[in-house]
Amino acid sequence: MKRTHWTEIQKQLAAQGCCGSTQNLYLTAFKTVAKEAWTLDQLPQSSYLKIQALKGVKYERLPKGRSLTAKEAAGLLKACDDGTNQGKRDIALFALMLGCGLRRAECVRLEMKN
Repeated sequence: MKRTHWTEIQKQLAAQGCCGSTQNLYLTAFKTVAKEAWTLDQLPQSSYLKIQALKGVKYERLPKGRSLTAKEAAGLLKACDDGTNQGKRDIALFALMLGCGLRRAECVRLEMKN
């Protein structure tokens, strides 16, 4: 287990289009395995320290709790419109969420009497 192994894994993750948080999750798992291997004397300390020095991927995420733009909302409703009853249900559900400002948890707790 070497630092170069992580470089190869990271290249494959990036080629698959994995986001930064997923790549960092894999890095954490890689470091944890390296620590366990070092603890069991299966990895030299120099290799272990080089692996532990690896930095995570820097990435930018969307702000939490942001509102959808009108274009995004229209795209969401359009994506549901497939001509099936499930599509009509989904449109109604998303329209209710968008129109009333309901959260997912609030929406799934709705009953017909509401």
